[in-house]
Amino acid sequence: MSLKLPVDSQTGLSMDFQEIQNIVDHEIISQVDHQNLNDVVDNPTSEKLVQWIWDQLEGKLKGLYEIELAE
Repeated sequence: MSLKLPVDSQTGLSMDFQEIQNIVDHEIISQVDHQNLNDVVDNPTSEKLVQWIWDQLEGKLKGLYEIELAE
């Protein structure tokens, strides 16, 4: 996953990693952890999983630029 955000001159960060982790945990991990992916995404191909992840994070993770899924 890549974010495209400016670097804050005070903190030297674009976004705190813990904030990113909290969003991902809430929006993605909580929905798929210990679940059959077929129950979450119909026919969960890599392409469909990436689209589902994007849909879950879009608007919640500012600066979302790209998602890469490795099999």
